[in-house]
Amino acid sequence: MRKISTIQEKLRAKQILAQEFQDSEGMNWMLKHRSVEKLEELIDFMLQEALSREGAYITSDNNGIVFFHNTEKKFNSFSLSNLVRIVKLFAFTTGIKKGVQLIRYQKTIQSNRIKGGLIATLLAVDSKNKLSTKTAYEIKTNVFKTSDQFKLPLYIETTKKRAMLLYRALGFVLYKTLEHPFIDGSKIWLYHRNPNLS
Repeated sequence: MRKISTIQEKLRAKQILAQEFQDSEGMNWMLKHRSVEKLEELIDFMLQEALSREGAYITSDNNGIVFFHNTEKKFNSFSLSNLVRIVKLFAFTTGIKKGVQLIRYQKTIQSNRIKGGLIATLLAVDSKNKLSTKTAYEIKTNVFKTSDQFKLPLYIETTKKRAMLLYRALGFVLYKTLEHPFIDGSKIWLYHRNPNLS
């Protein structure tokens, strides 16, 4: 697994994320109106955010993507380019109403998240790839290795029941369940995994 740096890697990351999240209520509720174009705009914003935090990774076979970073590391989030990205997101992708909801959603998550450690904000594997299990294993191995190496807990959140069951199987522990403030009947599951100190 390596940091995303080339144009080809960025394009591949956006392709995988758009494909895997096209039917995700956890992503699509944020959009001004549901469309492939708006989803791609949101994904582009999220990729740029992950790149600015030095936390965008692609697997060795180019079929898996994970965004994760150290929450204690300070990043300059007040740059002019970041401000322009946020204005574009609000104006064209989410709209003002959904943009305000997105800010409230992020504040809800952050106020309930345990402080300090690594946070995985987005993870996807190309489901059309026959070796997707191998790709997912590479992501898991590298993220867990980073957590263990730096002795930092790892946090992840999801609104998908299938992902929730997967995280539990991988050894994550549920520490909080929240009602989704903008999707009726949906929950947000917050998980953590402590580093292996042996």
